[in-house]
Amino acid sequence: MLRLSIHAGLLKERCPQNQIAALDIAYQKRAALADYLVSLQLSGRGELEPAIVSNYPRWSGSVWDLVARAITAVLYRSDVAPPVPRVDKRCAYATKMCAVVQRVTTSDAGAEIARVELLQPGRVRGEYHAVFSEDIIHDVFDNDDVIGCGHQLVAGTAWLFAVPEMNQELDRAERKSGE
Repeated sequence: MLRLSIHAGLLKERCPQNQIAALDIAYQKRAALADYLVSLQLSGRGELEPAIVSNYPRWSGSVWDLVARAITAVLYRSDVAPPVPRVDKRCAYATKMCAVVQRVTTSDAGAEIARVELLQPGRVRGEYHAVFSEDIIHDVFDNDDVIGCGHQLVAGTAWLFAVPEMNQELDRAERKSGE
């Protein structure tokens, strides 16, 4: 499972007291085209109705892409966020925020894999500069370190398996050559 925590303030200032939201992203169906169950809890408002991100190609891009799709699914019940309305000058806007993505498993409670800081550069409301980083993919030289099930890892091809006619083609080729 992935957990995104959103805080008022910068990364060095984050603490439970300034957490404003938590987004949990968990597998509903683990496959090349995975389905994710998404849950959002807002500080002071509680949990929103869970949503599903369907047919998302695993390992196809940045963890931030999955996070953005998850947020869109739970807030807008859609794969697409609506157009941004004109900034309302009467509202209060945060001048700095941060978010952290952690991988949460039964053996690894809270390994930080991505972070972002958002800063309002001047006095223009609704305009932010963001710095994203992530540590999700490391250099790996042994397939078992990644998936641990004896399959060969082909780096950078998760997007390929999103194409239905290519799904399991490498597996099929491996089976034929091993016979």
